[in-house]
Amino acid sequence: MKRIGWLCVVTALGVAMALATRAQTSTSKTVESADADVAAVVKLEMATLEWSRHHQTDKMAEYHAEDWIGIPNGPPMTRAEMLADVGTETLRSYKISNVMTRRIAKDVVLVTYRMQQDGSTGAGAKWDPLVQASSVWAKRDGKWLAVFYQETVL
Repeated sequence: MKRIGWLCVVTALGVAMALATRAQTSTSKTVESADADVAAVVKLEMATLEWSRHHQTDKMAEYHAEDWIGIPNGPPMTRAEMLADVGTETLRSYKISNVMTRRIAKDVVLVTYRMQQDGSTGAGAKWDPLVQASSVWAKRDGKWLAVFYQETVL
C-alpha cells in the first residue's frame, strides 16, 4: 500500500497536460517551448500510469532515472524497488484533481495534484487512499526522465 502511490502520479499529469495546452497563450517562442515541455512531461506521466497498470516494467525503466527516488507514503524507495512493485500491485481506477505544474528550472518540471486511488497490493490487500502527490521530471541528454515522486495521504 505504501508503495503503490507512485503508480498514480502518471494519471494526474494527463489532466495537467490538458491544462498546459489550454494555458498556451504566449507570444514568445520561449514561453511556447516551456508549455510544450510541460505538455510532454504530462504525456509521459500518463503513459507511465498505463505502463504500470499493464505491468510494463521495461517502459517504466526507460522513463525513470537510475537515481529516481520515491516517497510513496512510507519510507523512501529506489527505482529498483519501484520497478519490482510494478509487477505485483494492481491499480484499478483513480481520479485526479487540483493539478498544478511549475517549471523549476530550464530542464526541470514539477507537477502536483490530488488523487483518489483504488487498487490492491501483490498480497491482495485493498487500498484506496486519497493523496496529495508531487512528481519531478528532469530533461537529461535531451530526454525527460522522472527523478522524484512523493505523496501524502489526506
